[in-house]
Amino acid sequence: MVSRMKCKRLLAVACLIAVSISALPAFGEDAKGNAGKEEAPAPLYAPGDQAISIRLGVFWPLFYLSFTPAVTATNLTLGGGGALQWGAYLTESITLSGELGGNFAYSPNWNILLQLPMLAKVEKIFTFYPFEIPISLAAGVSFVKYEDLWAVDMTVKPGIAFFWIYNSSWSFGVNAEYWMNTQISGTADQSRVGNFLSVFLSALYRF
Repeated sequence: MVSRMKCKRLLAVACLIAVSISALPAFGEDAKGNAGKEEAPAPLYAPGDQAISIRLGVFWPLFYLSFTPAVTATNLTLGGGGALQWGAYLTESITLSGELGGNFAYSPNWNILLQLPMLAKVEKIFTFYPFEIPISLAAGVSFVKYEDLWAVDMTVKPGIAFFWIYNSSWSFGVNAEYWMNTQISGTADQSRVGNFLSVFLSALYRF
């Protein structure tokens, strides 16, 4: 009698284990299905968001390239500069901005070269939270003064930046931009492209 009771209990336990095991695949599929339906994180920015940034740093004159072509040294010292930029997000990762700035460097005789750019800029932003890498292209004009001479240069400026996202409003980082300022004159040897490099620390505020 005891052995029959033990057999019945063992049979009941075995059936319970079998039912539990058979239910596991269905439970796993249901868990996967629910996981697949989870919503993606909301984007950091939306079309219409705006941003203001301020930049300060080093301005490095590299060389002049004439239309002949010929490369000549600038004979200018390492200088400095800065910029103020305002823009808006066209999409979650593309911005259109306007930029005003100023850069300076000195000749060996301590005459100052002053450059005042007015540029439009488009940026594509790659976000790897909490970091983002904007790649930009700016174009416009630069008002250039050296001693008593004034000129208006056509300016094209590609750049790349690296930012740390502090919070939803503030980011801090560094911008590296390559300046190409074109002066058109009467002859090919007098027309030239000034090549410069700027490396600026940047603070950006979004609203």
